[in-house]
This record gives sequence, structure tokens and C-alpha cells, in this order.
Amino acid sequence: MIDAFGGDRWWPLNCQVALLRTDPERVLEALDPQMRGQRAVHPDLAGAVEACAPYPYGRGTTTFVVPTADGSAAVLSTTAPSIHPSANVLVRLAPNLGCDGVAVDWKPRHRDGLAAAGFDDYRYSPSTPPAPGGRATDELTLQVSDQGRRWVFVRIPPGAGHQERNYEEPEVYRARITADRLPLGLIRRYLVAVGVPVDDREYFCGPVLSVSFASKLVAEHTWSTMAELRAFAGYPPDSVPTALRSAPAASDHQGV
Repeated sequence: MIDAFGGDRWWPLNCQVALLRTDPERVLEALDPQMRGQRAVHPDLAGAVEACAPYPYGRGTTTFVVPTADGSAAVLSTTAPSIHPSANVLVRLAPNLGCDGVAVDWKPRHRDGLAAAGFDDYRYSPSTPPAPGGRATDELTLQVSDQGRRWVFVRIPPGAGHQERNYEEPEVYRARITADRLPLGLIRRYLVAVGVPVDDREYFCGPVLSVSFASKLVAEHTWSTMAELRAFAGYPPDSVPTALRSAPAASDHQGV
């Protein structure tokens, strides 16, 4: 996995990360502008995950805002590993915060959902309003997803008047197997190109901010540790699948 985003230790909570190039406190305010959530400050991510547990499986009741060594804010959600992409957080918050950002999704097929991967590189431009539908014009979006009967690869380039990203490797997008057109290795290289030190295990730091909201639905399953979350998803207990087409474990939730 990506060491800078917590590596294997925080898999699969970190299977979807939005990295915003601004102060974590500003991100928390944008996530909960009306102060309806329960906020807390924790010494680090381990303390935050433990303090806010348990979590209803597959629901975004808690969001963690993790400071990084370069002054950015990484957003992780307990929706993981659901279908909600981190790009949703990036596009919703970055324009209003007036900052650049990047979003990464790496979600091999799991027990309750199909596989998907994504990479978004957003560049804030105060002189250029978002395009119709809320899309920022200076944004590169790459997605590959299993649609059930077929795989789909999507590339949406930056809008007119904005520069193409010179770090792209378009030959990879022509891979014969659609699922291989946005591999984990490519995502890692793109992160390096936008300034993320992917191998830095000290990139996540503290204090970590959290905001939690009560769920109105009764959860069938709850989790408190990464081991429980991996088990519910059907992911291996001690490794991260490096291929989107990896099959989840065959057993059901019982006994987890």
C-alpha cells in the first residue's frame, strides 16, 4: 500500500484518501460547518480510531482529519471500503477552501461491493469558476471500475485553458485488460509527481481531528479494529491486494 497514507497498518480505512493542501482545522470546519457532529482531538490516528469506536460497517459515521508532515490535511472516512470515492470529498471541499488537492481510491473487490480505483489531481484557480455540474475545470480525473458485466476506464482531462499533467503515462491507459489501466504502481508514481512522499511512514502525524455523527440506521455489523474491518470486507488479514480483480474471502460475516 502507500506508506505515506498509513500503509498496511491502516488498510482498508486508508483505501480512500483525500489530501487537501490546507490547514486541518479549516478542513474540519468545512466538513461540519453547522457544528452538528461530535468533535474531538486525539494524539494520533491510533488514538482516534480507538476513541471513536465502534463503527457501523460501511457507513460514514466518523471522519478523521490527519495532519501531514508538509502541512496538508488527509481525510479518511469510516465509509471505507464502500463505493463512495474520496474524489467526492476533494471536489466538494477544495474549491470552497481555495486549495489544491489530490484524491486516491484503491478498493479491490470486497464482499459487499465491486472493485474501483481512482486518482484526482485538483488545482485551485480563483479566476476560473467550476464548470457546470460543480466540476473544477483544472482537474485531472482517472477512474477504473467494475460495473458488474464489464470494466470501465474513464479519463477526464483538465478543462480548456489548463495544462495537461506532464507526469501522465498514457500508454498504461491502453492496457489490454481494462482493470489494469490504473494499477497501484501508477497511482504511486502519480502521487510522487504531485509531491506526496509515498514511502514516508512519518507523513501522517498528529494531533488528529475527528467528527462523528449518529447513524439513524441500526447496523448489522460493527467494527473497532482494522482486523475486524478486513474480515468483514473479505480482505486478507495481513496484506493489501495489489490487483483490483482480487477475489474476497468466501466466508460470510459470521464468526468475525
